[in-house]
Amino acid sequence: MSTRTDTNEKKSLTQLLSEQNLDALQALNLTMAEAMRESYALLSDILQTRKLAFGNLADDPLGVNQSFLKLGQGLAANPDQLLKANTQLWQGLMASWTETESAPRHQNQKPDRRFSDPEWSVNPIFQAMKRTYELNTQWLMSLIDTADNMSDTEKRKARFFAQQTIDAYAPTNFFATNPEVLRRMIETKGISVLDGLKQARKDIK
Repeated sequence: MSTRTDTNEKKSLTQLLSEQNLDALQALNLTMAEAMRESYALLSDILQTRKLAFGNLADDPLGVNQSFLKLGQGLAANPDQLLKANTQLWQGLMASWTETESAPRHQNQKPDRRFSDPEWSVNPIFQAMKRTYELNTQWLMSLIDTADNMSDTEKRKARFFAQQTIDAYAPTNFFATNPEVLRRMIETKGISVLDGLKQARKDIK
């Protein structure tokens, strides 16, 4: 009986691509062209649905803009904190870009299941994307922590909305930067992407 884990059974994106013959690559290209047309139709559906659903309602009913406006005012009044945070961000980014291996994980940091695919550990491009995302997350949260003009309640509110934004922009949420989605695309010759877009249009409608 095989004792290999799911992770070990996954082929790398490079290996998968190298195994595709000309016919397979042509089929993939044709399907992705159809998927591109479907994506434009999906965008049109989303914009139309948003217009019908929200009309002229207030743009910021939860006060998100107000929270970040106050954060910006606090940083403007204390530029040294912003300079320090930006310096730390750039130092981290430069270190990440010049390393050949991913930076070591902090001992107390919980593993992020979004990055469980082996490509995030073995592919230098995905390693850099993951590390950049983590550094930007730390940078944004540190700005909120140093805003002296905000109450604890206001900081909690800002952290909550910031976390939603951070999670939404995780590289795993985007087609071109999700190795699992890319792997499935290659394996199905693009059918997985096309089917997903068609289902999204049905959901929107």
